Amino acid sequence: RTGIAIKTAAESRALDEGIDSLVYSHAQGNWVHDAGVWMIHDWPDRYGGHPRFRLRAGEWISLEFSVSETVPEWNDQSVTIMREEDTLVHPDGRVEYLSGPQRELWVIN
Repeated sequence: RTGIAIKTAAESRALDEGIDSLVYSHAQGNWVHDAGVWMIHDWPDRYGGHPRFRLRAGEWISLEFSVSETVPEWNDQSVTIMREEDTLVHPDGRVEYLSGPQRELWVIN
């Protein structure tokens, strides 16, 4: 699938589950940073053809995403949490999170 198709499907699934999300990425490439597919808005003037490239087996992708939620204790202010996870797409289509994924919140006081 193309980057824009992956982005659209992921955001639609999140919305179906009641999650306010934003999905985006950049390619790590096999030989240079940012060479390859991006899961980002299809804005050619800004991102060129990257969103229309197909994700291929063997690609290294930095998958970036955010979720937002209102916090009643903060006068319903919207709070956004952002993450970036490096992933590898295997030839069988399986996605490997190279350092996780992170499953717990790290609180820094």
